[in-house]
Amino acid sequence: MKKLELKRLTIAEMAEIMPIIEKSEQERMLGGGDGSSGNPYTWDEYEYLADNDNWSGGYVEGAGYTGAQANIYADSTHCVAYALANLGGVNLNYAISYLDSLYGSDGVPSSAIDTIITFFYPNATRVERSSLSTGPIANTFIWFTTSDSTGHAVNGLWNNYGEELIYSDPQNSNNINYISETDSCYIYRIQ
Repeated sequence: MKKLELKRLTIAEMAEIMPIIEKSEQERMLGGGDGSSGNPYTWDEYEYLADNDNWSGGYVEGAGYTGAQANIYADSTHCVAYALANLGGVNLNYAISYLDSLYGSDGVPSSAIDTIITFFYPNATRVERSSLSTGPIANTFIWFTTSDSTGHAVNGLWNNYGEELIYSDPQNSNNINYISETDSCYIYRIQ
């Protein structure tokens, strides 16, 4: 049987043979964020707080600032403009003016969503929900049905194993909510 030799190493010597994990990476792995921009909550922390109705707002890793949880929101004729502008390539005021000139106070009908998306983002592609990988779904515009005659536009954040699409609602203080797998929706990837 071979004897093991114990040796005292300095931190510098250990650093040569062992990887060093930066403090920020350690905090990310362990969680424990405080919701500030410099120490955001992890996605798991956010989900835990939201699932227990304890989400009061803060920064979430990968999602930015997220307002307090909202369970009810009012449909508005400008949700499409907010979701388009939140993607970064469209001016909100221009989008509102343009959409109002076409559809007035009724908002964008679901039958016109394809046309509106390609007008503002010519390289956008409509994708099937089943084609999304689990994980981040950034740069997506989602239109989902809220009743027989209306819908709501939001931006995708995360595909949760095909069961839920987690989204940010830019019209309502970037509140985060989800669309269940049984809800009807259109999804567009913005290039």
